[in-house]
Amino acid sequence: MRYQDSKEYSGELLRLVLPLMSEHKAALNPVSYAVWYEYVSGINPELTKVVDALIDEKELLDDDDVQKVFQRFIADRDEATTEKLQAELRRVMDEMMRNKKKELDGTIWEEGFITVSAVMTKVWIDMFIGLWAFILALIWVYRVDRVKGERVPFSEVWHRFPKFVLGYFFTWFVYLGILFFMSEAAAENASIGAVPVEKGFRKLFFMLTFLSIGVITDFKKLAEAKFGRMVGVYFVALFFFIIPVAIVVSWIFHHGMSVPVVIP
Repeated sequence: MRYQDSKEYSGELLRLVLPLMSEHKAALNPVSYAVWYEYVSGINPELTKVVDALIDEKELLDDDDVQKVFQRFIADRDEATTEKLQAELRRVMDEMMRNKKKELDGTIWEEGFITVSAVMTKVWIDMFIGLWAFILALIWVYRVDRVKGERVPFSEVWHRFPKFVLGYFFTWFVYLGILFFMSEAAAENASIGAVPVEKGFRKLFFMLTFLSIGVITDFKKLAEAKFGRMVGVYFVALFFFIIPVAIVVSWIFHHGMSVPVVIP
């Protein structure tokens, strides 16, 4: 096991790492955190030497510098390390935000609530994409591309509907089933067992997604359709339609909810 630091000691390291990360140009992400964690802890002397040399040369490290160090000294040797660091970073950020709220008005938020809220928001976004993909498929089939007098079968909607959206709904219902119908111990075992499977499939399907997009995209037709105008329409729709509607939908879903607090 690469990291054997206690929770208390790793927490102290995290508090040293975060200000150090902020001093440089690189983004504050788990990859950057992994590099600076090993740098501060001193467990990777070769990494420390390279980082010191880069600081002497450039003073401030950017994303490219951090990524190269990460790939050379961490990712290629221990992939599981990154996942543990990501989880630890989320825990510390959650703790910092809860402590800030406690200092402001004495309210103690439940541990893990911020992380859960972020995940739920992402799930709602994905389901929102699915809803609008279906609505737009209906509009294009029955309004935009329809020829007067033509009878359009509903199968055409299914043909145009992006099928990956169904995966979001399927996953959502699976997790609901785990949450409401499985015991706490069984749910924990399912979570542990899903991690190694999910990690491999996530990368596989991520690559297949973009490979498929590249294979089926006809760039010649995009050029004929004046792709620049299409991009312009997208940004207009994004800022004047999609974002406002998303805000309204978010308000509908989350209105009336309150942050769970710990009662002393």
